[in-house]
Amino acid sequence: MEALRESVVHLALQMSTYKRATFDEDDLIDSTVDEVYPEGHQMNFRKPKGLKGCWADRTHLEKRLLVVIIVLALLLFSSILALVYKYGSSPKVCLTESCVIVASNVLKSLDRSVDPCHNFYNYACGGWIKANPLPDGKSRWGTFNNLWDHNQAIMKHLLGK
Repeated sequence: MEALRESVVHLALQMSTYKRATFDEDDLIDSTVDEVYPEGHQMNFRKPKGLKGCWADRTHLEKRLLVVIIVLALLLFSSILALVYKYGSSPKVCLTESCVIVASNVLKSLDRSVDPCHNFYNYACGGWIKANPLPDGKSRWGTFNNLWDHNQAIMKHLLGK
């Protein structure tokens, strides 16, 4: 009986150390840690520490940069909201005296008898050209020349008094 027991134990020991020739992973399982990781490096998985643990693991520079990024993001968001609030509504029509005068001068400069699709320059400037013909002795004439002559006439009148 003792012999039978020894043969079963011997057979069990042989079966526990049996290695398959097709899998290299079994060598790693049966080998010791020092053989697999000669320098002693191991990878461990930790549970997440939560928000407080994450903040505690950060360096002072990382914490400062994160605060700066949050502040800049809030400034950008508030600036966008302010712009949408200010300019988001429909544009208002300028009805001040200077706006009305400039708008009337632009309308006077138009020549509505010309089709803008065929001759846009004459459509946009034809009215001004008709109202301000080229003076004698001048090869060109524009709004600044017209303004210059008008100012010269005012100064001549004031100095003549």
